[in-house]
Amino acid sequence: VSTQSTGMKLLVFSAILISIYAETWMPVKRGQGNTVDFNPESQVFEFRIAPKGNSQPRDLDFNLVVRFLDSKNNLLALSSMLFQQKGETVLKDFLRLGTRDGKRMVYCYDRRILNEKLPSFLQQDVMDPSVFLINTSKTPNFANNKVCKLWHDVVASGKIAYAQFAFWDNGRNALRQLDMEFRMLTTETATTTQQPITLAATTEGGQLDNLELASEMPPASEGDVCSVYPGGVVDNVHKESEHYDMNCYHVLAASFGTNPWFIYGAYDDFDDKKSCRALSVYVGGRGFEISRGWMINMDGHKELYQEGDVHELPDVGCTAQLKNLYLSVDCRPGGYPFVLHYDGYMLAHIEVFSKSPDNFGLCFENSRGKRINWQLHKQDRPDRDCTIQPDITDCAAQVPQCAEFENACDASLARACNELYCEGKEPTPEQICSLSQARRKKCQLTGGQVNAEPTGCPDDMCLRKFFILGVGCPQDPFFTGCPIENYLA
Repeated sequence: VSTQSTGMKLLVFSAILISIYAETWMPVKRGQGNTVDFNPESQVFEFRIAPKGNSQPRDLDFNLVVRFLDSKNNLLALSSMLFQQKGETVLKDFLRLGTRDGKRMVYCYDRRILNEKLPSFLQQDVMDPSVFLINTSKTPNFANNKVCKLWHDVVASGKIAYAQFAFWDNGRNALRQLDMEFRMLTTETATTTQQPITLAATTEGGQLDNLELASEMPPASEGDVCSVYPGGVVDNVHKESEHYDMNCYHVLAASFGTNPWFIYGAYDDFDDKKSCRALSVYVGGRGFEISRGWMINMDGHKELYQEGDVHELPDVGCTAQLKNLYLSVDCRPGGYPFVLHYDGYMLAHIEVFSKSPDNFGLCFENSRGKRINWQLHKQDRPDRDCTIQPDITDCAAQVPQCAEFENACDASLARACNELYCEGKEPTPEQICSLSQARRKKCQLTGGQVNAEPTGCPDDMCLRKFFILGVGCPQDPFFTGCPIENYLA
């Protein structure tokens, strides 16, 4: 069969030998498709992609996903192709396989095989060790990648019963620029003579070996970083790991000098874990609060802003920006030497760019015998005495699931992970995702190498955004690249 249609000049299919049960080509649509019966021993997926007309695609940002489920519709594994551009410059172009391992997803990647080229044809055969066939001649390194062992074990187990297709168009323009089709078929051989679509290279020198692309890695902070983790764990500006009960309102970082400023933390037990639910900031005699759900409260009113935009907070000299799942408040424009990063859920990082004897709070010290200078009053019982440090001990058990945090750029991460698992209480995937993202953020701030993908996080980050929005006070969505109709239908 040879096919060539208008506007799809790069697609020339020849000698595609399929069985009589082959499905017809279907147009790719945004969002999550239906769950269908799937037999990995006899069925494969095929995708074909081509630019509309003669224009070069720009600003693409999409994730093409196939999820594989067991007979009870539990997610076992997934495969995906991620492609992202800024203008015509490629930022991401990789294939990955994900396998559920308990509460987390374990991924293996091939970041070189696409070589900044959008493939015009993909065949996906989960029984093949390489999984993907790209333009009929190239295969990724999944067959020899030891990290992919979990994937191959799941496929060999025979538990896959269903498949579910999803297409997340985060740039909201892929289907305006590309013709994209897919089908699931029973086949013995399938060959094509197609040419890949060449796009601009990311950087001089080609791809990077590191898991993080250079374009995503901000420079390390020039200040000292304090991290406030779940379970009462604090990594202070001296890189010392501390543990507190977090039962009261806490002064996390402050200065009572000539230009005073204060950051207070409020805690609660959310999903059974001690978490930071809000941070109050006082500068120049004015105050505002950022709270769970990335809400900004100023004088009793919600500040309206859009993800990615730098939003000026009125009359305080601070700016706020929601980016990469952190709401960052920078008060340096107003003369206050700190930047606050809150994940909108349970933890925060504080960059301090100037230290002095006027500083106090958990991020600086707790050595005065009493904690009257850094803890205020009990949140639900004002009569509770918060001036004396109660006895508190670390969780005794060392949890195997926390091993991934032990060699991170912050020793407090593994300690916080152990607290999440304390007394045999399993953390939720969302909590592990939050801690995993904190590892990434802390390593970026301190100039360490980010050597692992987030654990426990959904494949589609829009799901994470709407989850966090849903656990805070009611707000209209303000996200970029996450169409509300795909998530709140």
